[in-house]
Amino acid sequence: MPLTEEGREAFVEAVESGNIKDQLIGKGLLYTGLRIGTLAHMQKGWIERDNGRIYIRIPGRKIKCTLSPGHRGRAYDRDSPCNRCREFRDGYFYLKNPLPRRVPVPEDDVGDLFEHYFDVHNIVGTAGQIQHKLTEIGEWAGFDFRLTATNLRMTYGQILAKKGFEGPVIRQVMGHPDTVTGRALTQRYFALSDAHGLPPYECNAETEYTDGMCSQQVFFPEQTCYHH
Repeated sequence: MPLTEEGREAFVEAVESGNIKDQLIGKGLLYTGLRIGTLAHMQKGWIERDNGRIYIRIPGRKIKCTLSPGHRGRAYDRDSPCNRCREFRDGYFYLKNPLPRRVPVPEDDVGDLFEHYFDVHNIVGTAGQIQHKLTEIGEWAGFDFRLTATNLRMTYGQILAKKGFEGPVIRQVMGHPDTVTGRALTQRYFALSDAHGLPPYECNAETEYTDGMCSQQVFFPEQTCYHH
């Protein structure tokens, strides 16, 4: 589930109490919607500045892994793959979306974080190390659940929806395919509950599978879902 407004404020406050790496992991995932494996394999060359704005350009499906594990799994800046990519992926990391995409970083300070961090470091850490840090930050924030990158990814998708971006734009930014499933996944970001400040509406298109009306949530009244 995404974070509520109160949860997001508590999370950001907790992140800002940490060091630059804590802030990169926390704010970087919250304001880009990157999957945890993508952030783990991110490289400096992915960062673009266009008209004063920072973008993360994620390449195609196949990326050469340089996330070498060091002593007891600690990550070091070496030009060799991590254990998982070496053993199961022939030294490459595979993204779910085979097409390149460009992710906007909506907050200027977060874009600066990416630039400053990768000016000094080549990697962020393994997916396990990033998840360990997220769990720790969630505890700092006082959450009663185990925080994951999925929580932050869904929150970012809803941030885009609240800012007024259309479904196809959000789908491309989030890396969902242009399929019925991909469009349905994108629809989730618009189907916000009252707890997130926006009322849910229902598709209400005729269907033979329920009581005659589709109950799939949509963002706007009189809008139908991607299944109709």
